[in-house]
Amino acid sequence: MDAIGSSLSGMRASLARLDASAARVARASASPATTGPASPVDPASAANIDLASEMIEQLTAKLTYDANLSVAKTADEMQHSLIRRWA
Repeated sequence: MDAIGSSLSGMRASLARLDASAARVARASASPATTGPASPVDPASAANIDLASEMIEQLTAKLTYDANLSVAKTADEMQHSLIRRWA
């Protein structure tokens, strides 16, 4: 697998981590009026969310996304440089 493909895979994984964490925070932040028998939010599970851990998870996802983006940009620049040398 090439560097760009690997970095794109890493960016997708980082976005998935961020989305999952954001969903957990949203469930924990749901107001009591929105929780009830028809609501998909379980108040007991929402109480188990550690917001500090979720913030760290979101920051980690952002940093890994940025690192993978940097790899993709560098690989692209290298490919363009090689093409210019061969042209």
